[in-house]
Amino acid sequence: MISFDDETGCIIISTPKGNQIELNDNLNTLKLSDPFSNCIKMDESGIHISSYRDINISGQNIQLKASSNMDLNANMDINCQANNIKQSADASFTAKGGASAELSSSGQTLVKGAMVMIN
Repeated sequence: MISFDDETGCIIISTPKGNQIELNDNLNTLKLSDPFSNCIKMDESGIHISSYRDINISGQNIQLKASSNMDLNANMDINCQANNIKQSADASFTAKGGASAELSSSGQTLVKGAMVMIN
């Protein structure tokens, strides 16, 4: 079904099973949604992607870049796995564990700096 509102400049294209595309000139938004609570919304504040379930992004190479700050938050765990993981900071690097922290390797472990303080 296609509906158009001349007053608001809103066009909604929807299917019988609840998939929907909404273009709204009054709110300056574009919204893509489905009956499973998955939604992509574009408006003046940016692009918002939400899902009731999982969000999967895959590709040969994936780059995430922020011109200011980037936050990663999870209510449970964050897991990173790769052949090699490299992290660096131009000014300061802090890794902290609230209850415990561990640095381990099955091979050689190197800790170096201008001054290394333990305890």
